[in-house]
Amino acid sequence: MDVSDPKNPSLVGELATPPNGQPVELRAVPDLGLLVVANLSPTASVLTYDVSDCRHPKPLGSLGLSAVPHEFFLWRDSLVPPSPGGVRGVARLLMFAAMFHDRPDLQVVDLSDPSRPQRVATWTAAEERASGTLHSLSVSRDGRRAYLALWDGGFLVADSSDFQSPMTNPQLRLIRDPSGFSPALGQNVHSAVLLTDPRYVLLTQEVYECPFAGVMIADVANEARPQSVGRFELPENDPACDGLPQADAVFTAHNPLVVGNLVFLTWYGGGLQVLDVSDVTQPRRVGLFVPNGEGAAARSYVGTYPVQMWSYPILREGLIYAADIQSGLYILEYTGPGAEEVKKVALAEGNAATEANEENPGTSATPPE
Repeated sequence: MDVSDPKNPSLVGELATPPNGQPVELRAVPDLGLLVVANLSPTASVLTYDVSDCRHPKPLGSLGLSAVPHEFFLWRDSLVPPSPGGVRGVARLLMFAAMFHDRPDLQVVDLSDPSRPQRVATWTAAEERASGTLHSLSVSRDGRRAYLALWDGGFLVADSSDFQSPMTNPQLRLIRDPSGFSPALGQNVHSAVLLTDPRYVLLTQEVYECPFAGVMIADVANEARPQSVGRFELPENDPACDGLPQADAVFTAHNPLVVGNLVFLTWYGGGLQVLDVSDVTQPRRVGLFVPNGEGAAARSYVGTYPVQMWSYPILREGLIYAADIQSGLYILEYTGPGAEEVKKVALAEGNAATEANEENPGTSATPPE
């Protein structure tokens, strides 16, 4: 899409995928001219493309994953200088792929040379006596900690420091104290993302039937025993389930982007929510955008309700990009408290820790005029 005029985005090309390919997740690393794609079929794989010329992307490499990926997080080592090779020279770049319904729970792929992806590690929760299955994860910027959303296994913290530098057989290890780790927080924990204060982690919970689930904030001062300190729900999350606009409408939290003390969060039928988390015990809404449902498809895998905001929001040069399953791409401008600071962020996305992401500053989303 050409978005140079954000009021009138236009389609300018398509990306060639393998025959019968089904790309499910993708991340760009703009300063490297690199696109990373998780592909489901005909073979579960990671695909890389040179997108330094965005209108004419070129395939670079691929790697079979031996299991179907669900979500992935990109981590780039900002402490290691770029080395020759790859796209424009690449410092260490790792893909942490959560497999969700398959084992192992996690596969880690080294993309430092994106023309030759290499698997460097796997991890499974059950092997460390943890319950659940890994839905997604995030990794701290320094690479020392991973924050695991283990679905029905809740939220746990892991030591990922083995991945800070190249080594043989790196391992991910759950954080324990002498008595182990506490029963994990949350239900159907979808995402776990650090807030600006690294003592706190934002958790989203994904429940498709009423009563739906919302947002939880965990205190990880004791990493072996995170504690819930704050929550945020929508009125539609009322357990009475009598305020839904349609029987199959879904109002569950989904994908978050943290920008300073603000969280931009897709919430299916609740649209795009913007939360102020400066007081972690009392998150409050400071912005909202809900599509009007115009042009929505007949149905999706969750039903026929015409609003299903779904993707990780991406902030780029003052504009927010988010997708609705039913009606496609929306380009928005945030105008609430902290908007001027938000406009200073060159790029921020919630499922990558790369040099392209600016440090998060302290941020009602509306389509740009």
